[in-house]
Amino acid sequence: MIDYLAFGSQIDDISYGRETDGGTAWIAYIVSTPGYSNTLTAIQGLGSADESLIVYPNPVQYGVMHFNKVISVRLYDMTGRMWKESRDVQELDVHDVPPGIYILKSGAGEMAKIVKQ
Repeated sequence: MIDYLAFGSQIDDISYGRETDGGTAWIAYIVSTPGYSNTLTAIQGLGSADESLIVYPNPVQYGVMHFNKVISVRLYDMTGRMWKESRDVQELDVHDVPPGIYILKSGAGEMAKIVKQ
């Protein structure tokens, strides 16, 4: 089996890779991950791994994403436009957000790339 992908026009600072390791779906990443798994959606904070922000499901399809802890959060698109802001939540309703790639930023400064399908 030959595994390849033909690239057309490229956008600066965006990488393209398999959504999950060995999976068939390809998605855009705002942070390249050479040598690391694409499967996990954890952002390391300054503390231990137990304090890492985990966002799921990602990609989100049906409108609600969940967090492993209570956070204050802002959701930005790739142009920097803020779409959502909530305080002290453990989930965020994004049903009214159009499909695309977003940056989720917690009040503590943790960030995660979110794909809305």
